[in-house]
Amino acid sequence: MNAGETFQSFTLFKKHPVNLFTIWKIRERYGKIRCLQVGRDAVMKSYKVILFDLDGTLSDPKEGITKSIQYAFAKLNRQVPALDELECYIGPPLHVSFAEYPGFNKETIQKAIGFYRERFKKYGMFENELYEEIPDLLKQLKANGCILAIATSKLTVFAEEIAKYFAIAPYFDIIVGSNLDGTRSAKTDIIRYLLNYYREYEPSDFIMIGDRKYDLIGANNIGIDCVGVTYGYGSREELLQYKPTFIADSVQDIENILLGEVRSSTIPCLYKEDDVIIRQLTEADLYPLWEQAFKDETPEWKKWDAPYFEHKAIPWTEFTKKRDDLVSQDDYWGIEVNGKLIGTVSYYWEHKASNWLEMGIVIYNPQYWSGGYGTKALKLWINHLFQTLPLVRVGYTTWSGNQRMMKVGEKLGMQLEARLRKCRYYNGVYYDSIRMGLLREEWEPSASIKQVY
Repeated sequence: MNAGETFQSFTLFKKHPVNLFTIWKIRERYGKIRCLQVGRDAVMKSYKVILFDLDGTLSDPKEGITKSIQYAFAKLNRQVPALDELECYIGPPLHVSFAEYPGFNKETIQKAIGFYRERFKKYGMFENELYEEIPDLLKQLKANGCILAIATSKLTVFAEEIAKYFAIAPYFDIIVGSNLDGTRSAKTDIIRYLLNYYREYEPSDFIMIGDRKYDLIGANNIGIDCVGVTYGYGSREELLQYKPTFIADSVQDIENILLGEVRSSTIPCLYKEDDVIIRQLTEADLYPLWEQAFKDETPEWKKWDAPYFEHKAIPWTEFTKKRDDLVSQDDYWGIEVNGKLIGTVSYYWEHKASNWLEMGIVIYNPQYWSGGYGTKALKLWINHLFQTLPLVRVGYTTWSGNQRMMKVGEKLGMQLEARLRKCRYYNGVYYDSIRMGLLREEWEPSASIKQVY
């Protein structure tokens, strides 16, 4: 599923890197007008009180939490799940997580929590790893006069011990978690407590940083800004559903949001239909993109994506230099299925003065060349382009050797606008160049398309 006669010419040789945190970019580059859709805040504020979730935000607690959950299941004579199956327990209060397990009534939940804490306080809290850049971030925030707090659903006494263990306790002015009797375990209650504690500050002075929906729900309920971090245990899709003020893919992103010279929202636009998502690329996408698209000299997908144009493998170290041309761009997005990057969609201006835009799509993994993935992705991309750009037409160029791509265009209502006969030569055979196009008035947006953010 590849349409790329013009695709190769502009994705491999982009230049002029842009700042990842620019909120609204409109500028000419190779005749292209560039725009970046953002989240709900257009103006970055200077936050005075910074609330950090603990698990999945400051540290990776997977080993300690999941092993302690396993211990609780074993003590209850229940089947013990594998560690990876227990990642869902990282983030929410324990009574919420245990309540979702079949056959756990109120009494069983209390026993499970007791067994969990039995092991966790002895071993689990120390089976934990601080994210490498966190100490430097905390140091910089304190140097800038920020009040720092840990806001966690974990027991306060456990959170205090973990902060001491990692030697980050001195950076925090207060550590607030749940009580031994189970009260104040909801993130909303914890954030409310902190706003009352620092009542001399306005809600606009606070920001909550966390990796799960519970952090964002709590912030939204109280009315403060929030950052959803994707390097923890909440998926990007989970976080975007609860409308964070910002998205951070790394600790460095948090620093840029809070302390960067250019301060703005980093929320990308994201569209979904069924199991197919198109979205802007992130740092985490770079390696899988390179591995699928540019690691090999003769990848399978290149046999269908303008194979008459030369393709060269790019070493990983060279590919990383293209980071600023790939991450958070408006003209080059990723296609995701079930959390896996499978391809890209793109566009470029054939003639900007005439609003003449051409699209490209490449799905790299042959496993996804059937099943409608390319059709859904291109439908989402066409819908986005018509919604966000002053276009009267969208189109793409392919070749007669790629029948799948021609059929995709037909399914989406595109017209065969031009057929240049025998002008593409590949493997000893001449093929036609095919140009497909669609006018705005011919496009019928689908109700199944969901703009998540």
